Amino acid sequence: MTQFIATTVTLLIAFSFPSFAGTSAGTVAGVFAQDDDPEVIYKERREEAGKDPVKLWELHLWCEAYGMEKEAKSCARAVVKYDESHKEAHEYLGHVFYDGQWFTSERKLERYKKEEEERMAKEKGLVRYKDEWVPEEDLPFLKKGLVKDESGKWVNKEEREKILAGWIKQDTQWVHPDNAGKIEAGLWKCGDEWLETEKANAYHAKLSSWWTIPDPVFLLHSTCDREVAEKALTEMHIALREVKRVLGTAPTTPVNVAMLRDAKQYGSYAAGNDTRGRPPVEITGKSSVHHAFMAELWIDPEQGVHMGAGVGYWNPEVSDGAFGPFSARHAAAIGILEQLDPSPKAIEKVLKNPTGFNPQKFLADHHKEKRLPAWFREGICSYAERWLLDSSIRKGGDAEKWRTWSASNIINKGGLRPIKKIFTDEVSVDNPDSAKLLNERGLLIAFLLDGEIDELKEKHFELKQKFKKGESVSATIKSIEKSIIKHEQELRKFAGL
Repeated sequence: MTQFIATTVTLLIAFSFPSFAGTSAGTVAGVFAQDDDPEVIYKERREEAGKDPVKLWELHLWCEAYGMEKEAKSCARAVVKYDESHKEAHEYLGHVFYDGQWFTSERKLERYKKEEEERMAKEKGLVRYKDEWVPEEDLPFLKKGLVKDESGKWVNKEEREKILAGWIKQDTQWVHPDNAGKIEAGLWKCGDEWLETEKANAYHAKLSSWWTIPDPVFLLHSTCDREVAEKALTEMHIALREVKRVLGTAPTTPVNVAMLRDAKQYGSYAAGNDTRGRPPVEITGKSSVHHAFMAELWIDPEQGVHMGAGVGYWNPEVSDGAFGPFSARHAAAIGILEQLDPSPKAIEKVLKNPTGFNPQKFLADHHKEKRLPAWFREGICSYAERWLLDSSIRKGGDAEKWRTWSASNIINKGGLRPIKKIFTDEVSVDNPDSAKLLNERGLLIAFLLDGEIDELKEKHFELKQKFKKGESVSATIKSIEKSIIKHEQELRKFAGL
């Protein structure tokens, strides 16, 4: 190696300084030490090299041979300035080659990687969550600590571990693999017992031990018999279809709905029971107005979450049991809307102080946050309950039977009130006309959807686009109100009024 360096230096000196040709490297070095200052020679040669990367690199090598480290680096920097692709100079300076370009430090490389990662992620519609990039729609689930199982369904980590261990889920309860045969035999785990369906229905008939039935969209809490509860789920999915028709979107997290077994239990659940330590779940008292209401105060103490649920009842054993499907659809629509048009700030305050808050102040804050006005929200629920077309009717049947029945109710109760009052009147226990007002608001939504008014179609499309994007819809709603008033005659003809 020593012989190689000596030979190299000799050649370089001979090449760069012809007057010393034929003189040994040692002799030349001696001459420099006696007669010439290397720094003076460096300055001359540097000026001569100018912007020529080849000459600058030769000078760099010469500087290295004479231990002139500072000057060697200066030459190398000049080389890469005038020849960005000069590999040897970049490597000497400690630069890093990545993605077709040189980076002067690891720090700059990491910054570039981060910027590129962000750029590519945004192009793919991803957002950062902790230390990874994820689809934006996955955020609500990830923030709850959920993961996807093999089928792509969101589950929590505990659930995933149980699935891998062979556990089986019956509704919301995990069952040890040893009890798989009991599930196959049609038994239900009720507390510490395994019961047949009839006895399980009796066990779950109480509010304290109701069924909790999950499906891909809803989490149904029900004291109804299992068969009735499953029928309610079918109706709830019909409501989901209709709400999506109005707003163009659907919830991404489970919608809570409670379906109770009769009117007495429905009223008791709404009002609460002091002797049993069960607080009321509503503020407005609307449970006494209609067969579905919003449970503003339903909070799960174990999870510390606001349930945001609609509540209804279905009793097939009484003469008005036929209203069960209507109640299920209305309650489901309430829960769906609470997911799509929430009041997070008001809810946060309640969760921080679940026993010491002011209910009326909470109610005012809760409504204030909504993007949709009360008449529109209640209209959607009423539409999903009683103004939708019956999709189960085959060709030749009367798919508009519910609309005809609903319109006749308006006629029997004095006819349609002035449309402006449909927008402004309040559904409350103090308004004896509240049931009719709900019905009329459902009619307005049905007309918006199916009235075949071009102006309304355009406004409805605009509403859906804005709502899905999370934008304010107040101006669009106002224009819809004006258009409905403008087309009152068409509205009356549409409803047969």
